[in-house]
Amino acid sequence: NLSTNYIYNSLPPEMSSLTNLEIVLLGSNNLSGTIPEWLAYLTNLKQLSLASNRFRGTLPDLQGLSELTHLNLSNNVNNMDDNGDALTGTIPESWGVMQKLEGLVLSFNKLTGSIPQRIGDLTNLRALKLSGNSLEGSLPASLANCRHLRDLFLDDNRFVGGLDPLQNLQTLANVLLQENSFDGVLATTFLEFLDDLEVFDASNNKLRGTLPVEFFQKEWLRVLDLNGNDLDGALPDFPENFSLIHLALQN
Repeated sequence: NLSTNYIYNSLPPEMSSLTNLEIVLLGSNNLSGTIPEWLAYLTNLKQLSLASNRFRGTLPDLQGLSELTHLNLSNNVNNMDDNGDALTGTIPESWGVMQKLEGLVLSFNKLTGSIPQRIGDLTNLRALKLSGNSLEGSLPASLANCRHLRDLFLDDNRFVGGLDPLQNLQTLANVLLQENSFDGVLATTFLEFLDDLEVFDASNNKLRGTLPVEFFQKEWLRVLDLNGNDLDGALPDFPENFSLIHLALQN
């Protein structure tokens, strides 16, 4: 763990010979260059964090990392210079082979394209965090296979379509969907099995329908923000709720 230091320059290729490494934590440094393909040779790697550096270029093919449980490449956008340092391009379909992944964090980069269909192969995912990119398209139906997912952060992207792939993810607790263009109907059936919800923020989208009273029947729900959508109809009769501390329905 060499996180939060002043390490700069690119990752040295000599690291590719350290094939017994299981944990590499290099977040919050000043590392730059592209993320090297030779990382795939570290086949025993279980945790890899290169977050909050100055890496640029596309995401590498890491399909050799079949033991990886946590991957964090977030916040590799440098807004302080004009060199264009940022992680760009799409999320590789080949990452679907990393089936032990529990945490995938790619937030605050400049990624484009859609969520790959093979995301559904990552059936052990607990956290998928893609906030603050330029991702687009609709949620893949295969996302419904990620049945252990607890934290889903898709805010501040360009997603469209409905939320149907989420309705059977019974362990979802924290869902951030704000600042997209989701335009499906917020139906009662969507909430039927989401009993662990704690935070649901879908503000500033284009969601339609009436406000489901089922939101207020969730025992653990603390935050509900549906500001800036196309909801209509009358407000429901709110049942007694002792957990909700933030409710936003304006605009």
